[in-house]
Amino acid sequence: MKVRHIVFTLISTLGIISGCSTTDESTQPSSTTSVPLKPEPILYTNDIDQLLDQALKATSPKKEEILLRATTIAVDQQQLDKAKQILALVRYQNLNFNEKALYLEHLITIALAEYRPELALKIFDDPRYALHRYFDSLNREQKLKLSALRAETFELNGNLVSAIRERLFASQLIFDEAAIQLNNDAIWNSLIILPQEALNDLSNANRHFLLEGWMTLLTIYRTYSENIDLQIEAILQWQSMTPQHPAAQYLPSNIYNLILAARYKPQKLAVLMPQSGRFKGAADIIMSGFLGAYYSAQSQELPVPEIEFYDSASQPIDSIYEHALLQGADMIIGPLSKEKVRTLANREALNVPTLALNYLPSGSDNTTNLYQFGLAAEDEVSQIAARAHLETYRYAGVIYPDTEWGHRISNAFIAQWEALQGEVVTTATFKGNGDFTDVIKTMLNIDDSQARSRSLNQTLGERLKFTPRRRRDIDFVVMLGAPQEARQIVPTLAYYYAKDIPVYATSHIYSGAPDPTQDKDLNKVSFVDLPWLLKNDDEIKNYIYESWPEAPRSLPRLQAMGVDAYRLYRRLAILQVSPNATVQGSTGKLSLENGRIKRTLTWARFKQGEPTLENQSLIHNLQ
Repeated sequence: MKVRHIVFTLISTLGIISGCSTTDESTQPSSTTSVPLKPEPILYTNDIDQLLDQALKATSPKKEEILLRATTIAVDQQQLDKAKQILALVRYQNLNFNEKALYLEHLITIALAEYRPELALKIFDDPRYALHRYFDSLNREQKLKLSALRAETFELNGNLVSAIRERLFASQLIFDEAAIQLNNDAIWNSLIILPQEALNDLSNANRHFLLEGWMTLLTIYRTYSENIDLQIEAILQWQSMTPQHPAAQYLPSNIYNLILAARYKPQKLAVLMPQSGRFKGAADIIMSGFLGAYYSAQSQELPVPEIEFYDSASQPIDSIYEHALLQGADMIIGPLSKEKVRTLANREALNVPTLALNYLPSGSDNTTNLYQFGLAAEDEVSQIAARAHLETYRYAGVIYPDTEWGHRISNAFIAQWEALQGEVVTTATFKGNGDFTDVIKTMLNIDDSQARSRSLNQTLGERLKFTPRRRRDIDFVVMLGAPQEARQIVPTLAYYYAKDIPVYATSHIYSGAPDPTQDKDLNKVSFVDLPWLLKNDDEIKNYIYESWPEAPRSLPRLQAMGVDAYRLYRRLAILQVSPNATVQGSTGKLSLENGRIKRTLTWARFKQGEPTLENQSLIHNLQ
């Protein structure tokens, strides 16, 4: 198969520009005839059509040179269909090494721009292009471009280990300061989300000065994660001892911003939480986590702020807020209720950073110094949509409770899924946790299948053997519900021929404590939940339960929220100055987006009735 036809197969070009022709020798004028000189092709115009006209009149290798120039302009202008049409005219075998590199660069750039990373990876590895045969002959700039594209391809395919290796190679070719910074940031952003097992594999397979330096920096960053001052001191010491390392010369942006933001040290916190009224119970559990984190830091002789508590239920929140400021508070935690958060949000600006422990509807977050933090289920369904998109699913089914919460969260998922070009083909609601047979039959169109069977029997006048069929246009199901509801929904789905459909759920499916007997019917269901519940490496959690036996064990998610409220008191400034910064928290990986703390949770799957961590590196795009 000719290479130009391979291009059509790989990138589905939309049309072919007519091929160029050569002049017959018999029609050429004799040597004694005076003829005007043929104009040289215009290589440096930005007019694509003019370049194509010149290419039609040219012969190889000039023709290929002009076509590649036209392709470069089309790609730069985001005219991807035009670029594909032009590439289809290029004879790959007529190109020199440098032109072959440019050809593949364009081909891969187009695939990535169309979000087809799997195709880009195939192009890299396709033996028909034989990139490995001439890669070493390329100049530094071309090697760097292809290496950067290869790293991006690995990242989009979820292979972070290979992406890091590729960027380590690229770091030896980069001399431009801005490019070094971008490459360092990309390496760091991949390293900090790799699970420990993947980090071990990477380290064991690559004994190299560059990687060892990165791994040392990562170890320092994680070891002192609870003590910003010691963390920065250790980082600066590493930097001075490893001056030749790229990361020492250009610290990752997150670390640089950490150093800048660490100058802001709140000395006195005012905590505005209800000590009476209907929110007191939730507030007490949140405060158990908050104080547990405070005393854990104190037990390690870490610097802690002065804390003053105010009963937000005793007076109007404006009065309490102003009183806290008069008492010298330079940061405020709370309030808890939406009503009181809304009162503060109605101000044009707040005097000091204020971490409210609830969310207002989007669009209510324009108040300066107001930050909102809570356990929003919207974060969870957004993560589910992102994973389903990564799995290349298209058609979703959603089942949810017929409540205000159920409608709100299902609508949030649908909006996110449609934004990713997905389609929700069926929905179902339920009330209570009774018999789900009718709900599932309707959702899967089992009723229609049975109706068709009855109609056929009546038409033929005889009873035919019949097996109901479910609808076949569902790639996955999103299930919103509590454990007692999910334990009935999942078996009912399986009974009605849908046991092969992947089921994703929010954290509400898990009670918070392993219960293999009750949860065995949830096997194979994937869900997101807090690291606090799914992992055993949270030092603050271990401290609370070991040092404070009477600490509440109910509603553990609220307790984890309290821990992170304390954790954020110094890290809020870091998240503010660095758009890509994250904090590894007890409620998830925390980031800041439009004044709202966004949580990225941990993925788990029920196996033998118990939640088991899934491979987080395979779904790194969601984290």
